[in-house]
Amino acid sequence: MYPLKTKKPYDPNNLGSTGNIYTTVYLGNYIPWNFSEYVGSHPGVDIIPQTKNDNVVACLPWTIYFAGTNASNGNYVVIKHSQVPDPSNLNKKTNLYSCHLHLSELSVNTWDIVNEWDVLGKSWSTGNSSWEHLHFQIDREEAPFHPYWPYSFKEASDAGLSFFEATNKWLNLENGKKFTVNPLVYLDSLPYKWIEKSSEKIASLDIWLTDTTIEVPKEDKKPITSNVNKKYFTDVDISNEPINYLAKQGITKWFADGSFKPNNNISRAELLALTFNFAKKPLSNVSINFSDVAKSDWSYKYIATAKNAWIINWYDDGTFGPNNPITRAEAIAVILNTIIWKTNIPNASTSLFGDIPKWAWYEKYVYYTVSNWLLDISGSQFHPNDYIKRADVANILYNLRDKI
Repeated sequence: MYPLKTKKPYDPNNLGSTGNIYTTVYLGNYIPWNFSEYVGSHPGVDIIPQTKNDNVVACLPWTIYFAGTNASNGNYVVIKHSQVPDPSNLNKKTNLYSCHLHLSELSVNTWDIVNEWDVLGKSWSTGNSSWEHLHFQIDREEAPFHPYWPYSFKEASDAGLSFFEATNKWLNLENGKKFTVNPLVYLDSLPYKWIEKSSEKIASLDIWLTDTTIEVPKEDKKPITSNVNKKYFTDVDISNEPINYLAKQGITKWFADGSFKPNNNISRAELLALTFNFAKKPLSNVSINFSDVAKSDWSYKYIATAKNAWIINWYDDGTFGPNNPITRAEAIAVILNTIIWKTNIPNASTSLFGDIPKWAWYEKYVYYTVSNWLLDISGSQFHPNDYIKRADVANILYNLRDKI
């Protein structure tokens, strides 16, 4: 298992197709869209969370070597893993250190005993980091410090390079090869059966706290699972946190057949209902004069509220089209204007997609959506005029939950 949920495994032979998941690869560089290994000095893998501020978990058991903060790593956790399979020969045992950097918060302390799946903290962008990601690496025991880095600031300066330029110039690449492990490749190589979570084994750790007594728990900690433990919909797995979150919070219900229909287009009225319920927005009962909206309609208050706040446009013929599907561009504008508010959405500094014309009215909404990872986008097209799916709306709302 990986320390952070990913859509695809780390495949050294096909990293170019996963550039929206692994932004900097093992012993790679910071050159945009260069996903080759062993062409830089970056000793770990940078992983973009699929959900903002997502759980970072222990990928292997044992004891917290360090949990704290500094200017470079931000909030970070290092775990010492005793007597695990040696990356060079899985039939032998060794000690390794897994390192988790740039967290927003810590859920563990130094000396804690953890098991696989225990939450260490949340992904973020603390320390020497310019975007939300998890820097994850695994050090060999022989590394002089943890998390290990192949060169120091002074060594980079002596070479006439900035810290980041030194990575791109492969400075001390051989140190990276010697003292670190390709972390996700190593995890994928492990046979699961070797992990024995017995108290007896945890108690026998011959680690650096020689004179310290470890209180061994009588029962192993239970694996951390999704915070959604109930199946709300017949067509949505319990692991789908965004959709199940909306159900758990009473924001949405199921269709008559018990389904959510995640791949269906969402209607204009449904989008307003989900968004306003999510944002806990007070509803208005003001008079509106749409020929296709009656005051007895379930959606009347949602539409009246949206019209009164100028959150959504209507048609020139005097209709609202409550049952019409809504485009991706229109939908993100409605959601962001409701939750973030119009004046708080900055103008876009650049167009990120080939199908977003410069100065298009929705350009800033697309830019905000993508730069804040509200919606997972792969490729060079945003498809602003396609109809948005119900699952996409759930993902956007879920990723905005810290804004309400």
